[in-house]
Amino acid sequence: MEDQFKKLLLIIIACSFIVGFGALFKIMEWPGATLIFNTGVALEIIFGAVIMVYLLKNKNR
Repeated sequence: MEDQFKKLLLIIIACSFIVGFGALFKIMEWPGATLIFNTGVALEIIFGAVIMVYLLKNKNR
């Protein structure tokens, strides 16, 4: 696996942890939890799209 792809996967995993912490904070009703959760979801969507584009560009290799 290429280095760039590994980095993108690590970023997606980190975003998943952000979403998990945001959900945990929402359960505990902490202020700012919605912001953390929504930021994590937005980052997951963005980097998920980047991974899909990367895979589509390199599918013939």
